[in-house]
This record gives sequence, structure tokens and C-alpha cells, in this order.
Amino acid sequence: MRLPLSRGLALLGAGSIFLSTALGGQDAPRIRLDGSALVPGEGLSPRPRAPLLEAPSAPFPDRPSLSIVQLAGPTRDAWLADLRRVGIEALQYLPELSFLSYGTPAAVERARGLAFVRWIGPFPPLLKLPPALREITKSATSGSAAKAAKAEPLDVNIQLFEVGDSKDFRRFLAGAGAREVWASRPGNRVHLRALVPREMLAPLARWPSVFRIEELPRLELYGERAAATSTGAFPPEDLCVTPGYEEWLGRKGVRGDGVLVQVMDDGIEQGDASGVPGSAHPDILGAIVAVDNATGDPEADSRAGHGSLNAGLIAGRAATGIRDADGFLLGQGAAPGAMLFGTKIFNNLGRFDTGPRSFSDLAGRASQRGATVSSNSWGASVFGEYDALAAEFDALARDAHADPGFQPMTFVFAAGNEGDDVPGGRR
Repeated sequence: MRLPLSRGLALLGAGSIFLSTALGGQDAPRIRLDGSALVPGEGLSPRPRAPLLEAPSAPFPDRPSLSIVQLAGPTRDAWLADLRRVGIEALQYLPELSFLSYGTPAAVERARGLAFVRWIGPFPPLLKLPPALREITKSATSGSAAKAAKAEPLDVNIQLFEVGDSKDFRRFLAGAGAREVWASRPGNRVHLRALVPREMLAPLARWPSVFRIEELPRLELYGERAAATSTGAFPPEDLCVTPGYEEWLGRKGVRGDGVLVQVMDDGIEQGDASGVPGSAHPDILGAIVAVDNATGDPEADSRAGHGSLNAGLIAGRAATGIRDADGFLLGQGAAPGAMLFGTKIFNNLGRFDTGPRSFSDLAGRASQRGATVSSNSWGASVFGEYDALAAEFDALARDAHADPGFQPMTFVFAAGNEGDDVPGGRR
């Protein structure tokens, strides 16, 4: 089962191509888009410029498309039912008091007549691209279209709502010269990772059910700080605990027994779940229940050792019995009773590589095996942006695979690897 996401679309961009109603203007609460504020009926200033994106969603003027509807107060079920009655489907909440919605131009006109609709206007292609991709669309109008056509294709995540036209869109995508890499279905959306020609950004943004296109961030392995800490890279006099961690866990009843943790990394040890001596370090031997190799490597092994380190940090049994000078067991994991499911997503060259498989597929495979926690010591320098991958993991946290019922999973990601300084002073 999939749940619609309730998170506000904090990443939608900024623009001012909107129709107003009598209730718009200064009395209307601002709609928050991409860190900016839109006043219904008045737009956003300064207005971003991207000529190819400023037209309506032609060539589909009579087809249903995305719009933003702002209500006169907190959402009521009866209001949403009335919107459906006139042909407007509310898809996702936007602060303040608004929804991204879908319907025909005629349905939008009918919705304007509803007493509780403060304001409704189209969601234009301009808002579907972040600023960096808007700049690329300008090349087609600046005399450098030929140069753009010869450039490397863009690796993008395309988000569209599942309103019945996703198959048509995928055919359109292929016909435009793009190559689909993977697909997933978080909530009521379809996410497509694809390699697309740069000159196709504007046409793709004009597809009626598309609401966001963004470049796939560069995913990298993290964890040097954790590695330094786990290996004792701090003065002995800074000790704040004493040996006996596993005994303390036993008293608290939180050793991790019965918990299966997915380690999504560069593999674990030899990529072997047999438990045969020599197939893994003694500290985690017998803890690996299964492996899933999504990369192009022939084995699910961890040549660089990053995934093996993190597996030990999670579930190391300290089986060697070796202690440091202060009596602490080396190889002691945080949850020594836990078991491990290794998912290899970085190849032996350290590069992110999952081929056609999406994170929904990878997490779903581990969840079906019984994993309820996923460890991810990797990330990308997006400075906290709520992007397509964040939205996908947000949905997976609620329900990690499509079997009947709900299969929640706790996702743990590395944080702090770049310190506390980020552009613009944001936190």
C-alpha cells in the first residue's frame, strides 16, 4: 500500500504566471514555494525569466493539467469532495491552505464559483524547474541551441503525478531521445530517472502532469568522521563511558535481537551470506542473512571496506575479544544482536551504480526479507533541499514495499560530514 505524501512541496520554484479571483491579493495567505512566497493573484517578485517556459502548458490547452487552489480556511473533507464534484482532484497540500490539484480548464472555471475557493490558478512550466535548469532552457533562445544539442544529456529525476497518463509520458520521453534509467512510485506520484537531451527540458516541463524536474545529485560515500571516532581517534582522557557496553545493553533489553538492518553501501565483506568461516570478519560472521548487488560488479563484496566498517559499527559482536588499553572491546557494534542485509549500491571504484533499479526497489527487497531499519552512510551536497530522492525516502519510511498493509522502515542517513557551514547561512 502507498500513502500520498503530506509534506509541503518546498522545492517547487518561484514564478508569477497566475490567474486571480476576487479573494486573491493582499488578503490571501502567501503560498510558500522554494523558499519564496507567492501572493495569490499578484505573483512573485522578482519574476524569474525563462522564455520557453513562460507559455501555458501547450500543446495540451484542453487537457487536464496542474493548478494551485487556495482554500478559504483549514481543509474540510466536504470541500475536497466539492472540488472533485466539479472536476478538480486535490493531489498534495501546499502551505498555506493550498493544494496542488489537477483538472481541465473548464473544471478550473467551475471551481472559481465555489464559495470556499479563495483563489485558483495554473501551475506553469516555469515552476517545474529549479533555477539552474531554467538557465539551460535559455540556450534555445540565445543562439546556442546547436551547442546545447551536442552537449552531454542531463541525468534528471522527473516527478509526475499518477493521473493516468504516465505510460503516455514515458512513450513521449523515449520518442524525444531520452533514456529511462529507473522508475518508482512513491505515494501518488511516478518518479523517473532519465538521461534527457538538454533541448528537451522545456517540452518535458510542459507535460501537464509533470510537476518537478531536477538533476540527480552526485551521491557519495560518507563516514570518515564516524570511522575516526570508532577507531579511537581522540585523546584517552576524553573518555566519558566505561567498558561493559554489551552488558548494559542486556540490562536494558536493547541488543537488537530480532532486528534486521539493511546496509545500503558498497557491499559487506566478501558479499557472502553463507556464514562460512573466512567469508566475513569474525565480528560479523553469521550476521549477514542476505546480500543484494545492484551494481555492475560481479560480486556483492566491499573492496574499499566502507560497507564492512558500517556493518561492524551496527552489529559487530566483538568476537575476537581484543580490547584496547582502556579495556574497551574492539569490533563492538551498537546493536550486537542485530542481523544484516547487504545492499550494494556503490561499485568497487566507489561510484554510485544501481543500473535500472530504484531506491524503492532496493528498499522493498530488503523490507520483504524482514528489514525494518536501513543504514545509509552516503549522501549528496544538496544543503538540505527536499528533492525527489528525499520525497521517495519519505514515502518509503511509511511503507517500504507494495504488499498489502503498511511496512514502515526507519532510514538512517549520514549527516554532518561537511561541517555546519552551508551556503547562505542556512541550517
